[in-house]
Formats: sequence, structure tokens, C-alpha cells
Amino acid sequence: MKKPNQQFRFIRTLLLSSALLIGLLIQSALANDKVQIDIRYQQATSTAEQQQIEQWLQGLVDSVAHALGRFPLDRVQFTVSKTTGAREPIPWAEIKRGRVEGIRFTVDLRHGEKALQTNWTGYHEIAHLMIPYPGYQDIWLSEGLASYYQQMLRIGSGQLSEQQGWQALYNGFVRGSKDNRNDHLSLQRLSPKLHQTRSFMRVYWSGAAFYLELEALLQQQGDAGLLRRIRAYNDCCRYSGMRVSGEQLIKAIAADRDDVKALYRDHQQRRRLNLPIKTLAYFGVTINDGKVSLNKDEEYRMRRQRLYQIESQWE
Repeated sequence: MKKPNQQFRFIRTLLLSSALLIGLLIQSALANDKVQIDIRYQQATSTAEQQQIEQWLQGLVDSVAHALGRFPLDRVQFTVSKTTGAREPIPWAEIKRGRVEGIRFTVDLRHGEKALQTNWTGYHEIAHLMIPYPGYQDIWLSEGLASYYQQMLRIGSGQLSEQQGWQALYNGFVRGSKDNRNDHLSLQRLSPKLHQTRSFMRVYWSGAAFYLELEALLQQQGDAGLLRRIRAYNDCCRYSGMRVSGEQLIKAIAADRDDVKALYRDHQQRRRLNLPIKTLAYFGVTINDGKVSLNKDEEYRMRRQRLYQIESQWE
């Protein structure tokens, strides 16, 4: 698989009360497109810590560029706070939308470099930036995409094996299917009440199931696939900080495909998440006693490959 041909510029900034200290600018070589990566450190950070954080953040940006062929934004801003004693390497993260989009991270570096690089939270958050914010009414589209691609990006970037990634995806579906406390509400009605109802598992993984089903629908009709459509939308219409409704986003990604719009409306009205066993089987993924098995035949392998990277990027 080809690596993304993009150029990254790192700008380090240390935030100390009201003082703003501009740090070193690093520019990589042998690339065409440019992505400016702004990193704001909330505490004094050693050179070794900066190197660890910057390698991790570039890996996140790279994973999206690897999938889409290019990173969808010209500039992204990360704000990094350090903590200690957390149970995981990234105990907290939040997306920042606006003129410059980015992510606020809290990290515990004591977990080590490998744990930081493979942790799902970083990939979940960076996946949010693959599309503009569809608004709180359709938060299931945003959180579903992030939950879906937190696995696909890690597979595509080599941080997880296919087996591990699909097992994690299936485990998420199981958690979502068990969250049926509010099955009197459709996904459309539940989504804006996400925090009041604490229905995170159902909303997140129902959205992920939608994207997997969308991938199968597109492939079955000989379509170039979801990554290609996201890339085309970003290339033609995306600008930093833009907001769209879920319906506008789906309409743009679907283009002239009524079946995609119908799938979106169908998912809006669903009242619980049923395990997408048939859709998983289309990609050669079968389940036995909760364990995932992958069909290694070329047909199924290629179907899965289209989920990790735009086909034009294949070697």
C-alpha cells in the first residue's frame, strides 16, 4: 500500500499563563501537499516527551491521509495536557471545531510509546475530522463514523491486525446491542438526548453499523466506496469549521444514489441495534462464540481492503 504523499509542518507552542512562546518549526521533505500541524503544550514538556507526542500525532494524521489519499484539512491544531495516574494513556479528549479545527488531548505518557500509539481514543478523535460536524441532532453520524474508523484506521496503519480490528468492531456492536434501555425512542430522537439518557453505546455503535452497511451497499453496486466519496466531498466542498446537517451531509456523499439516502432514513428510525451479522459476512467476517474469523479468500480480502484505503492508493 502506498504511503500518503503529504508534507507536514510542526509548530510547537508552549502555553504558560498569558505568555505565548513560539517554538521550533519542523518541515518534512519529499511531499506535495502541505498540512500544518500546530501543537500547543499546556505544561513544560521535555524534548523527549515532545518527540513522543509529535510522533504519535503525526501517526494519527498519517492514518487518515493513508485512508483518504490526503488529509482533509490544510491545518490542524492539537492542544496537549499531561497527567499522571490515569488508567489509560489518553484519559480525555475533545474535538475543537472552528476556524482552525483540531483536538484537545490529555495524555499520561507513563503508559509508554506503544500504548499511546495504539490506543483507540486518538484514532476515534482524528476520524471525526474526516467530515464536517453534522450537528447534535445527528450526532450518531459523527460518533458512528469515529467509532467505525477507530478500527479501520488502526488496521490500515498497521497498529492492529485485521483480526484484532474486526474483533474490536464486533465487540462494539455487541455493546451497542445490549444498550436497549431507551428502545421506545428512534435513533433520530435518541441522538440529541445522548447525554441525558447516557445511551452512548447504542448511539455510537448504531452509527458504526450504518457505515458498515453503507460500505456493503456501495460495493455490491460496484461503487468506488465510502472513502472515495468522503474524499470527493472534502475536495469539492469542505472548508475548515463548516457545519452541515446530517441530511445535507448524506445528500452530498450519496450524490444521486437514492438507496444511500433510504439507508440513512431507515437507520434514523431504528429503535435498537441488531448485530449486523449478514453485513459482516459480506466482508468475510464470521462469528463463533463471540470470536471473529476472517475469510482469507481473495474476494473477501479485497472487499475488506477497500475499507482501509482508497483503491487508487494500492500498490
